[in-house]
Amino acid sequence: KGHIDPGESKLEAAIREVEEEAGVFTHCPEPTYSEQTRYVNPKNEQRLITWFALITTAIRPTLRESIFPEGAFLPPEDALERLSFNEDRQLLSRMLNWYQRWSTQA
Repeated sequence: KGHIDPGESKLEAAIREVEEEAGVFTHCPEPTYSEQTRYVNPKNEQRLITWFALITTAIRPTLRESIFPEGAFLPPEDALERLSFNEDRQLLSRMLNWYQRWSTQA
């Protein structure tokens, strides 16, 4: 997650944030597909997060922020187990379902 810089679209911000935080270059195969989640941060502020399905050829991330020391590329079933929040597991499941449908049509 991150903030949108002036002049950036949500998708451009997502691609930039992944590169900055995970050290991988990505592209979005279907820019019209996104998902959204909501949460309340510790300052009691509502947050709306837009997620895109991004693809990379990288084998592993190059983590650039100490806040994510256990970041990794995982098989989907391992990622689902590792996620802490049910909403995040539901998000990943929706995106995996979309990707499966998309990849059989591509």
